[in-house]
Amino acid sequence: MNNIQMINLGTLPSLAANYLPEVIFELENKNIDVKVTIRNTSMELYQMLKCGELDGAVLEKNAVHSSIWNADLFIEPYYTVVYPTHRLSKYPSVTLHDIANEPLILNPPDCSIRRLLTSLMLEEGLHPQIKTEVFFNDFILGYVAAGAGITFVPKIVSEHIANHSLVSIPLNDARARRTISLLSQSEDIGKFLRPYFRKA
Repeated sequence: MNNIQMINLGTLPSLAANYLPEVIFELENKNIDVKVTIRNTSMELYQMLKCGELDGAVLEKNAVHSSIWNADLFIEPYYTVVYPTHRLSKYPSVTLHDIANEPLILNPPDCSIRRLLTSLMLEEGLHPQIKTEVFFNDFILGYVAAGAGITFVPKIVSEHIANHSLVSIPLNDARARRTISLLSQSEDIGKFLRPYFRKA
């Protein structure tokens, strides 16, 4: 596959900002032009890949059709994000019961983080107190910094939060994690791309 000159790669905002820059830099050093498409949900990216709009996609693992080549890249837990004076800010970790009555600032219902966290809470007999829905992740962190509530982010985001008025705390639940995978309609392209992706 040495004749590849351009790659259309789809990914999520959290990965585009905190994981892909090094990958793109390496590919461009090999004279490969990389076009990055960012979507808010893995389902959107998966549909684009199936329709041939993307050569590859880096997204949260879900059930994929047998015709789609895929390789797991890494697994990461979720973190709770609070403002510094919040009662949980000094906790070494938090449980779902710790945050049961907290006002939550979350993405809309089609966001996988929201779906997972709210379903886990319901399994525990808890009722998520969703205060605000926000479409853009940066706005969510701004709302939390202002004291409007708390939110959840993947570990890779928690490690790169630039806002020093926020505190990230591990969520102590083995189910609260996501698997990031590389997908491609072409096995050749998938295997070509795989070595460029490090573990997070």
